[in-house]
Amino acid sequence: RYDKAKEYLGLRNEAADDAMGNCPACTLDNELDYYMQTGQFDEAYNRAQPILDKQLTCGLVPARTLCTLTYYAWKSGKEDVAAELFGKADNEMELLENDENLISEGGMLISYLAGRNPEKASHYIEKCLPWMIDADGFSRYDFSAYMVEALNQWGGTDPLKLVLPMEFEIYNEKDEYTIQQLKDYFYRVASELAEKFDKRDNYNAYTVQVKQLSCLF
Repeated sequence: RYDKAKEYLGLRNEAADDAMGNCPACTLDNELDYYMQTGQFDEAYNRAQPILDKQLTCGLVPARTLCTLTYYAWKSGKEDVAAELFGKADNEMELLENDENLISEGGMLISYLAGRNPEKASHYIEKCLPWMIDADGFSRYDFSAYMVEALNQWGGTDPLKLVLPMEFEIYNEKDEYTIQQLKDYFYRVASELAEKFDKRDNYNAYTVQVKQLSCLF
């Protein structure tokens, strides 16, 4: 389906602007996803310069762009680039404080940080997990998948100290959660949502992703 995505991306870029679509910042940000998800990080990074230079901004950009670039720089083995981008992403996320529209991107940062700075990763869990409670299905799936990936990297066996809302399904008044407990929970959420999405779409894309997550157990 990436071939189709490339085709439609080209058609969109060739179409005249009817002033009814996303803002220019979001339009470019969405385009970058295609390049990052197809392993073309350098192309995405180069195309992102108008956002990184803050020539194009909006309510979610550059925060969203910096988070996704951080994640995919790490996945591409570009540790120094990821670290530099994270510093900027962290600043933007703190400025925004609370924005449930960035729950997926928060999950990306948690996964990036889990094996590097667990304390900072815990901060982002406490910041972003409350957004999950009332989020739409796709955002809940996305965040849960990133959480499974993150928890797989977490070192040590001690319970995590996390101050989470009482509405969280497995809330613990002692504010202590084992890594396995959290992994099991988020994997279950991702699995249940994947099944619903694939049944609706008559496709198996989400189920395949969840099977990949199961390899982390």
